[in-house]
Amino acid sequence: MKKVGVIGFGRIGRIISKILLSYGSIREIKINSLDYDYAYLEELEHINSNKTRITPVKKLMNIIDSDLLVVCAGQDHAKLLKGRDIEDEWAIELNNNLRIIADIAGGIKNIKNKTILVYTNPIDITSLYFHDHLDKSNGIYGFGANLDTLRLNNLVGKKGYIIGEHGKTIVPVGISDQKEKLLKTRKIILDSVRKITKARGFTSVSVEHASRILFDAIFLNKDLTVPLSCFHEKQNIFIGSLCRVMGFKITQKKLRLNKAEKQMFEESVGKIKALVKTTRL
Repeated sequence: MKKVGVIGFGRIGRIISKILLSYGSIREIKINSLDYDYAYLEELEHINSNKTRITPVKKLMNIIDSDLLVVCAGQDHAKLLKGRDIEDEWAIELNNNLRIIADIAGGIKNIKNKTILVYTNPIDITSLYFHDHLDKSNGIYGFGANLDTLRLNNLVGKKGYIIGEHGKTIVPVGISDQKEKLLKTRKIILDSVRKITKARGFTSVSVEHASRILFDAIFLNKDLTVPLSCFHEKQNIFIGSLCRVMGFKITQKKLRLNKAEKQMFEESVGKIKALVKTTRL
């Protein structure tokens, strides 16, 4: 039986907590947040058929015994994004979320040998911050590239993957060797996301669906190939990469890129490295 810790109980934290109640292998869900929606906590009990223990935790140090830690705390940017046509919403989130991540990292600094799944945007930068400030025995992975892959499969109708930055330099792979087509595909995905955030300020349905697919692989031991943001030692950054997920075993897979894909991936690496230089705390 597993324990799962959820840091942050906003839109994403509530979605994740609801999904986690589906798995009988989870004994306890610990939730840490500055503000608790106690009505939502009570309502979770209405669907808690597995009788999972749901525990609000005030101190971060009391959540580090979780087998899986899901970090989704961050400033609510919906009001900043709604009604505005913003080219790079992740840059806005970076300005506020990194200090929140820094506080979290300080609170869980003693965590070791755990799996940490990061949802707080910008995924590649926040995941790197945890890597730099926590024990290297932890497995740290960023959520996002698998969500973009879902968008690729359904918006464009192509069975490939999205790797690279979870942001404006996403890289479609496995669908074409022509850069023009890859750039067109990227634009379709990013334009759709911008349409949603302009109208409402946030995405939700796709996040929930992609999360359930990932959690099924973890808690039901399904064999899943999916992109996650992982640490690349050579580049010293986190970036969306192809992974195999089965239970709590997550391993990076080698992916051969054609010339156009490689060029776009290198551009994505450059974008992340530039952000790292300007934001490292």
